[in-house]
Amino acid sequence: MRTALIALSLSLILPAVLPMPVCADGEPPFDSPYRSHPELMDLLADAIFYVSYDDESMKPGLMAGKEGLLRTEPPGWHDQPEPGKVYGEYAPGLVGKALKFGAGIGTYAATGNITLSTCGAVSFWIKPVAWREHGDGGMTYFCTEFASIGVERLAGEIDRDGRLLANESNLAWISPAPGARNLTAGQGGLLENGKWHFLVFNWAWPTFSLSINGGAPSTQSLSQLPVQAVVGQKVFHLGSKGKPAPTLMDEVMIFSRPLNAAEIRLIYETVSSWAKKRNSASVVSQGLPGNNSTVSNDKQ
Repeated sequence: MRTALIALSLSLILPAVLPMPVCADGEPPFDSPYRSHPELMDLLADAIFYVSYDDESMKPGLMAGKEGLLRTEPPGWHDQPEPGKVYGEYAPGLVGKALKFGAGIGTYAATGNITLSTCGAVSFWIKPVAWREHGDGGMTYFCTEFASIGVERLAGEIDRDGRLLANESNLAWISPAPGARNLTAGQGGLLENGKWHFLVFNWAWPTFSLSINGGAPSTQSLSQLPVQAVVGQKVFHLGSKGKPAPTLMDEVMIFSRPLNAAEIRLIYETVSSWAKKRNSASVVSQGLPGNNSTVSNDKQ
């Protein structure tokens, strides 16, 4: 009966054009941070895709599309996948397990799982493990096929004489037409090592934005709407190719509409509070000096 009521409530809230999200056991596929706040559970009814990594897998726990994870890919740009091998490594995360960068990426079906042609949001948590101010090289958190739309870390760079070549920043980008120059919305500064940071990429064309840790978003507007060849791509990727600096990613969600400032703060503060309480409970029960649930309070 409870499962039927949940399904009914979701069907009334989700846009009619989207298929009902699925979860293997019929329950809402969100862990206890979200269940602790009724208003947040209402907000999450607009989530159409969710990956928690808690089962040490890149498979989504919720998806509105008919297909979810299409394949895992090796980390190297030119690596050929080994037949039958499943790529990916995991570590303790903000909630359950998290994906370790540098051991493989996930490639997902876009149809039904992300509304790029209209409006939406992608949110996720990032934990820098051992980032340096200069010399790390960049990394991609999320991007579409052919890297036309995405969110990345642009690492700071200096030349041999110590002159600054590029500032450290986190950026959302879009190339509105094939071959066009990328337009970016981003925020500078090195994310603090050892803490979890919440990033939200919003779009409602021609505008898009990036918010970090519930702070004011950096916003950019296109001079024209992106073409179908850009917003109609068939796949997207989570994770970074190459040899990124040690990094964890957790709690990836995609929404069928943009998140407003109050909703971003609600997710950030609720999950942060839950993680801190869990950390305190772990310290008391185990007599340990702490774990991996430290959350950044810095608004960027």
